[in-house]
Amino acid sequence: MPTLYIVGWLVMYSYPRRAFHVGGDNGFEGWILYFSMFLVLPFLLYQSLKINGINIKALKGLAYGSVFLAYPFSLLIDSEEQEDFEIYKKETIGTVSEAWMRKQNKGDSIWSVQVNYEVEGETYRTSTKDDVDRTLNIGDTVTVSYSSKTPEMSKVKELLDYYKE
Repeated sequence: MPTLYIVGWLVMYSYPRRAFHVGGDNGFEGWILYFSMFLVLPFLLYQSLKINGINIKALKGLAYGSVFLAYPFSLLIDSEEQEDFEIYKKETIGTVSEAWMRKQNKGDSIWSVQVNYEVEGETYRTSTKDDVDRTLNIGDTVTVSYSSKTPEMSKVKELLDYYKE
């Protein structure tokens, strides 16, 4: 029985949401979680099923296939976070701390920014936000919407038109 594998997913699901936000200063923990989804959990599944005597080709197929569970898991987390964001949304003033031209996958470049903002005396930094109109520069003051439940989850109000769903 792949008990360790199932426990691994339950631990990931119950892990504090702030750890999933890879932007900002403390994004290392988020990368470890994503690394776990794509390597550690499939390895645990492989090892736990191997004990049950399942043939190697089937084991590899199940382990590789389990990687695709990361996508619905991410959708679930995103959906729950968006609900929480709307319930716990607050606003504060932030300052653009970084602005640079970032290369995209297609070879195009886009102006990107990161914003520092403070919540209850603690400084947070947004993940990288695209500024397609190149309206923001270092030192500019902006309005940041954030979740009081998970302050790492934020949106720059001046850039929301670009991200409207």
